[in-house]
Amino acid sequence: MPERSGLTLGGPPPGTSVVPQGKAVPPSGGTRPSLRDQIASLGSGLFGDAGEAGKETIHLDSRDPVFVPYLARLKQRIQNEWVYPEAAWSRGVSGELLLVFTLNKNGSMTNVHLVQSSGFPILDREALRAVKQAAPYDPFPPQWGEEPKNIAASFRYYLPYRFPRN
Repeated sequence: MPERSGLTLGGPPPGTSVVPQGKAVPPSGGTRPSLRDQIASLGSGLFGDAGEAGKETIHLDSRDPVFVPYLARLKQRIQNEWVYPEAAWSRGVSGELLLVFTLNKNGSMTNVHLVQSSGFPILDREALRAVKQAAPYDPFPPQWGEEPKNIAASFRYYLPYRFPRN
């Protein structure tokens, strides 16, 4: 079974755009993914529910004291669900992807976007599955207000270097 040490969950690298592009669900407002993209994504989990997106995006590794306690619990819930797919691990497949998902004040998820793919559908699907499986999340603390929030998270799959044994 793959080790948990091959997984890192955090916020996107500094300067990374978290605006959904490509095979992402649009924030609501009429435009939809092309029929071609919809067909290509069938069964992949790359499209989420097209609910209302939040106006504010918070990076999962934010150090803002208002967000830290909630994000730590949210991150732990996702990590409890997220695994390195055995088929990817055994073949040496690694990569990093960026997801943005939207939560309502009650902790329910209304959107999930694959903003940047790892290049390997097996890794992308597992990250999406983990975020969906961990939902619903805790309700927002009162100081967060009533508006939905987007959470930007970077999922990194890596193969730790193993030293050969004599």
